[in-house]
Amino acid sequence: MNETKINYGNWVPKKMIVIAFVMAITFTIISILIYPFTFNIILTNNIDIFPLFLALNIILWVIDFFCIFITVFFTSLYRAFDANNEKLQNDIRNIVLENLQWNGEGKALDIGTGSGYLAIKLAKFNNNSEAIGIDYWGSSWSYSVKLCEQNAEKEGVKERTRFQRADAANLPFEDETFDAIVSNLVFHNIAKIRDKSKFFKEALRVLKKGGAFSIQDKVKSKILYGNFNKLEKKIEETGVAEMHYKDTNLALEMPRSARMELKTMGIFYGIK
Repeated sequence: MNETKINYGNWVPKKMIVIAFVMAITFTIISILIYPFTFNIILTNNIDIFPLFLALNIILWVIDFFCIFITVFFTSLYRAFDANNEKLQNDIRNIVLENLQWNGEGKALDIGTGSGYLAIKLAKFNNNSEAIGIDYWGSSWSYSVKLCEQNAEKEGVKERTRFQRADAANLPFEDETFDAIVSNLVFHNIAKIRDKSKFFKEALRVLKKGGAFSIQDKVKSKILYGNFNKLEKKIEETGVAEMHYKDTNLALEMPRSARMELKTMGIFYGIK
């Protein structure tokens, strides 16, 4: 089946671009409307309030420039992840699968499944593969359980996939439930927990001994993850038998906007 006919969506929400664009237009209009008052102050030599209006104009134009930059940047990023092509998105997702040391036997979990791509591909490993995809499906993205189920049906694995709403920080599964676990660019989006290593610990909790894991995220971001060596040590302390790391952002050809966004992307993979 042709993957381009299936709706796996775009990682950049259109409404983010629309909001930035509307804000840019709004601040441009406000700046234009205020300009005559500023000019009139100069003509009347009203030096008492001139600094205030000058500062206001500068602030408005700085905000306007920022909104324009955000609009252009995310529009470029949206095009890089174009839903009509999806090549870059799929290449990034497939890195997770390529580094998963799993034979397809048993049950797999996709944490932060979004539109269901990885869960569906896990179910297609072989006829004995089953996959569960969990996500919070917040309002920022146009993903849903229904969309995942539709995609699974189109891919011919509806009977071997299940999708449910769940929290990555508190997975609703018993210890050592799954034979394989994957996650792609999810943990950095969850702002409520500062220590992102807790997501790795929770994911590995539900993985069986001897099970395979492959987790990709912006793990080299100091703002999001802090010290990389400490993160690596915390993951090792969960008791994994084998662990590897790759800077996966270097493995792909990407336009500048995508490179800027994903420059800290890397993957931890191995065996518990």
